[in-house]
Amino acid sequence: SLDVASAVSIQELVQLVKTEYDQKIDLLINNAGILVQKAWDKETYDSTLAVNTAAPVLLSRALLPLLAPGALIINVSSGLGKLENLSSDYQQAVTAVSSLDALQRPAAAVPFNADSSMGSAPPAAGGMSPTYSVAKALLNRAVQLMAADDGFKQRGVSVVAVCPGWCRTDMGGSTADRSGAEGAASVLAPWLKRDSSSNGGFSRDGAALEW
Repeated sequence: SLDVASAVSIQELVQLVKTEYDQKIDLLINNAGILVQKAWDKETYDSTLAVNTAAPVLLSRALLPLLAPGALIINVSSGLGKLENLSSDYQQAVTAVSSLDALQRPAAAVPFNADSSMGSAPPAAGGMSPTYSVAKALLNRAVQLMAADDGFKQRGVSVVAVCPGWCRTDMGGSTADRSGAEGAASVLAPWLKRDSSSNGGFSRDGAALEW
């Protein structure tokens, strides 16, 4: 199984794909994520960004040469990653990130600030934490940068972010307002639609969302 937080595990996957599926993968969905329902602290912040932000960037870049030309990369984000859900200091820090290299080490690019008002933000639906919002906002920024990157463009690979909504899953809990099937349909909508204008976009149920 793949451990997206492990560089060794990612490289093992790359070797498997190179051997078995080189140039044959049309769709990559970065869906792995964690939610640690704890207070605003550096340990939680660093570990959440490592899985929810850095891992999709590392995996997408590592697999890029092996994807089929014209492939699509779908990154499962969240409406909680909208900039409007961040404090002003984190809004500025997220939008200031200008390279994918920086997002391979997101906790260094956008350091934890114990004094930020993000730490006092009330939990969102399902107990989603401020750290989760920052991590998903940085994932959204990564999508914008990957879509604009020459390496992705040269291979005709499109990159998008999607919000599945608050779903009844292990992470979302039993009180969520959407089923897992509804969330999955939202994730797959860009693949079924395959509109080239959606490259670098953010959507839910096929409808565009604001960053």
